[in-house]
Amino acid sequence: MPDKIYHNDEISLREIILKLQDYGRSLWKAKGWLLLAMIIGAVLFGLKNKMESPLFPAKLTFMINEEDASSKLGLGSVLGQFGLGGSSTEFNLDKVLELSKSRKITQNVLFIEETMFGKKDYLANHLIHYLDSLGVWGKRSLQKRWFGPPEKWPLKGFVFSHDSIPAFKQRENKALKSLHTHIIGNKEAGLEAMLETEYSETSGIMELKTKTHKPELSSNITKNVFQELSRYYIDKTIEKQKFTYDILKQKTDSISGALSYAQTKLANFKDRSQSIFTRTEGLTEQKLMLEIQKLTIMYSEAEKNLQVADLSLKNKTPYIQLIDEPLLPIPPNKSSILSELIKGILLGFFLCALFILGRKIIRDSLKN
Repeated sequence: MPDKIYHNDEISLREIILKLQDYGRSLWKAKGWLLLAMIIGAVLFGLKNKMESPLFPAKLTFMINEEDASSKLGLGSVLGQFGLGGSSTEFNLDKVLELSKSRKITQNVLFIEETMFGKKDYLANHLIHYLDSLGVWGKRSLQKRWFGPPEKWPLKGFVFSHDSIPAFKQRENKALKSLHTHIIGNKEAGLEAMLETEYSETSGIMELKTKTHKPELSSNITKNVFQELSRYYIDKTIEKQKFTYDILKQKTDSISGALSYAQTKLANFKDRSQSIFTRTEGLTEQKLMLEIQKLTIMYSEAEKNLQVADLSLKNKTPYIQLIDEPLLPIPPNKSSILSELIKGILLGFFLCALFILGRKIIRDSLKN
């Protein structure tokens, strides 16, 4: 019985080998078609590479000082405003980079004025002109009309005329949301993000990278996102300490002003009296001196509290260190012509071989 099983296995393997040889002969007979398919594939991929406009990735790297625990505590409160959660003592780089993609950051970036392509304008309008040149600006309406079909080009020809976001009307809000979506991407809609973020778990170095077909646009978006992220993150981290410091500073200045006024008043009083005092005048002098003494003690305590608040503010302020920023000219991110030709050759061979073998299998089945 075992010999019979071994014999059947040997026959099965022999059939497989013969079948593969048969397929090989079929491919060899059609070598002309295979060669033609490979040439066509190489030509198509080569033309695609030549006609394709390259992307220019503008990369910026930075670090946030992790040594001060107070910075970590401040981060939790900042991120909590965006519903990102996390422990107050957790320093999560993912969440820092997620903050850079929030609309709070991008909308401030979009209304920075930059000179590009020979024109000074809002970065938002430069981005609109760029998207319009690609044929993707305003192509879909963000919401349908109450009656009739949805608008096909609701934002065509639109540009921002002012940067007062609270005063924006519906069309301006649509444009702002659309630009934000183009920057951060939308996986569900198949829209690739312009702005990409990542970090190294070992070094803690974070990276912002913007990819567009215009190197100046890529560079300006990346730099401004970093500047706005740094400013907003620092401001929100030290918000409580800054509020305390400002109150103490106002109080100290007020006491200092009162003390200076009392000292001036006493000096004027002595000048008028010319060191000759009545009992009433002597009582007035004593009151002024007591007031000056009291204000001096108050000023000393206020100044001490102000110094403590100033030290606390400095300790709580995180340090964001810029490592490398994008510099023009930016090298294009484009596949080499050789790699595209190889892809075309392999794809042409595979598709043609699949067609030849599929046709042979169908013919053999019909014969049997």
